Amino acid sequence: MQRNKKKKSKKTGVGQLPPVYRRRKVVGVAEVNGNLLRILQRHLTRDGYKVVAFDAAEHILDSVLNNSVDVLLVDLAMPHCDGIELARLVRRVSPIPLIIMGGRQEIETRIAGLDAGADDYLAKPFDLRELSARLRAIFRRKTESTGVDVSRTTSWRIGGSQLQLMGHQLINEDKRTARLTEREFSIFVRLLEQLGTPVTREELVSHTTGEDRPPNDRRIDVHIARIRKKLLAIGERGLVIRCIRSFGYVAEGVAESMPATV
Repeated sequence: MQRNKKKKSKKTGVGQLPPVYRRRKVVGVAEVNGNLLRILQRHLTRDGYKVVAFDAAEHILDSVLNNSVDVLLVDLAMPHCDGIELARLVRRVSPIPLIIMGGRQEIETRIAGLDAGADDYLAKPFDLRELSARLRAIFRRKTESTGVDVSRTTSWRIGGSQLQLMGHQLINEDKRTARLTEREFSIFVRLLEQLGTPVTREELVSHTTGEDRPPNDRRIDVHIARIRKKLLAIGERGLVIRCIRSFGYVAEGVAESMPATV
């Protein structure tokens, strides 16, 4: 009986923490070409996103109003309400990032889409790697415009633990600790800053060393394995670092930066 109470209080303690739970980024896709839609779904899923397909403007607007998607990819040739008109409707109710995908490459069409409120315009056919890069840029801008000043952050709250910037220490609620190396710390913080958004191995190398990643360099994988091991060593399971095959890594779960008090 006493043991059950103890377990319950530990769970409650974690639940009482005020961090924001950040799920995988959700990409809403409205594409009339069924074959292209399937290609986009497979590609975006491999990139670490959750994909929701739409076939009508009203369903898109419902999801935007319910805050159930993080970005929209909209076909210019949507039936009954084309991508440009849809961008206008979305902009009346939400600032959600929106990319129009169009087979027409005329500059007038692209300008009309951007003027209607689209954040970007991708002319078909486009390289899927370019789509990935543009999504990363959108989420990076969103983080920079709404995120905290990392230079004034003293620690990160991760599930039931803390990552202290001073000393690079992971400390759980039972005071168990694990110290990260400078390189591990830099990689981990970068993943936390982009929480829920996949980060390439190249970006992690560049961020931590300022160098380009040589071919077949697996040092990042070794550092990630050590970070995971240290999280497990202190019993922290409120945040996971997931591998995106042939791409990089994404941190998912509960995390919140703790700004310095003035």
